[in-house]
Formats: sequence, structure tokens, C-alpha cells
Amino acid sequence: MIRILLLFCLVFALWGQTNEPSFYNETFVYTIQWKGMNVGIVKMQTKKGENSMLKTLAKVTSLDVMKSIYYVQGSFGSVWNYLTRRPNYAFEEIYQGETYQKRSFRFEGRTVSVEKHEQTFSETSFPHTGPLKRDFKDKYTKEINESTQDLLGAFYLIRSEGKSPKVGDVKQLYVLPAGSEKILILKVLDKKVIDAPFFGRKEIFHVKTALANPKDARPDEGNLFFNTKSQIEMLITNDNNFVPVQIWAEVPVIGRVDVILARYSQP
Repeated sequence: MIRILLLFCLVFALWGQTNEPSFYNETFVYTIQWKGMNVGIVKMQTKKGENSMLKTLAKVTSLDVMKSIYYVQGSFGSVWNYLTRRPNYAFEEIYQGETYQKRSFRFEGRTVSVEKHEQTFSETSFPHTGPLKRDFKDKYTKEINESTQDLLGAFYLIRSEGKSPKVGDVKQLYVLPAGSEKILILKVLDKKVIDAPFFGRKEIFHVKTALANPKDARPDEGNLFFNTKSQIEMLITNDNNFVPVQIWAEVPVIGRVDVILARYSQP
């Protein structure tokens, strides 16, 4: 469930902006909601750094109510060149249910160096008391498509493309989740005015995502953000910032989880 941000992030923000966007410096705060309860918090901040680098850091925190059911905790981030619109570095370190994943991706030209440490525990709750079921480490360098993005870089790439989405539009983008290339597919299902979280009355886009195998562009039996067959859906503001105000999906063990915007700001 933690990757709901990874998303969310990347996924959607859609097609907008011609000049340098104001959203290159911003803060998001989301609540994670399950069965009507607040069960976690996500905070993500992005700032422009030296040498045209956009630095993003997100943290996901489970509240105590979820630690005995389905533990989610961790952080992820990236360094993305906003002039060349190419990734430089990305990482994630997360606990999600019975799994622990620590991964880093260092991009250079058409190659990426990947480091992984993955563990599987006996229970989805925390603390993990049972014996480890799996402990795996790997390190390798692989060739990638010249347009491949890390997850957070893809978020900002799509938002700053300078195009206005329409209902029915489909966007495809090469991404690198978990160290293997996939095609991220985004489809605009609807545009309507709603009482949006945080913003109030607002026109939004309803977007649905899928993940596909690059060899045949067919959807995988899995999702980029969760170990689930459920696709992620989201609502995004129709304005210059394209802010995700709500994201939802079916998560293993616990069912539907919503990530809802609580606060958004720019300097």
C-alpha cells in the first residue's frame, strides 16, 4: 500500500504546462483511509536543487491501529533533472505487510544500476516475530529504453508535458518499477465537478492506470503499486498543478484503501 504514492505519484498527473511549472516546489500531505478510519499518513516534498536537479522525498507512516493488521512504513525519493527531463537516482525502503524491500536505481545514459534487498516475513503485522521466509539480495546493471523514467520522475514528466488531457485520452510511458521495465498506461475516464478533498468545489479528471509488458503491451496480472491485480484509480484537479486529490485500490488482505489529500502547498 505504500506504493500508492509511488505513485500516485507518477501516475497520473497528466498532461499540462508550457513554462517552468510552479509545482517544482511543493508539499503534499495525504491520509490513508480504510473502513472509514485514518490508518496512516503520507507526506511528500519536492524542491529544486543544484545543477537543475529536482529532489523529491516521501515518507509513509502507519498509525497504531494498523500495526497489528497490515503494517506499512517507509520512504522513497528521487533526483530528477528537470531540464533534460531524465532520471538521475531513485530509491525506496518500505515495509508492506509481510514484505520488506530496499531498492536503489542509479541512471546513466541508457543503463541503470540496481541494488536490491528483499525479505519476506511470516506475518503482515508488526513487529515481525516469526522466522524469515525469504532473504534476497541482488546487484546488477541493465540496459533500458532511452525514455524510461523512475516512478517519481514520471510523475513530474507527465505533469509538465504541455498538453491538455481530454476524456478518453490514453498515455503510455516506460517506467522502472522494482528493477524491470514496464509500460505504464493512463486513461482519462471522466471529467466532472465535485467537492474535492482539501480544495472544495473543483473540476477533476478521473484517471485509471494499468501496467503492461513492453514486449506485447498487454496488461500484467499485477499492479505497479501493490502486490495486487487491482488497478489504481485516482482523481486529479483540472488546473495548472494537476494535483491528485484521491487515489484508491484493492489491497491484499485488507481490501479497498483510499489515499485522500489533506493538505497541499507551494512556497
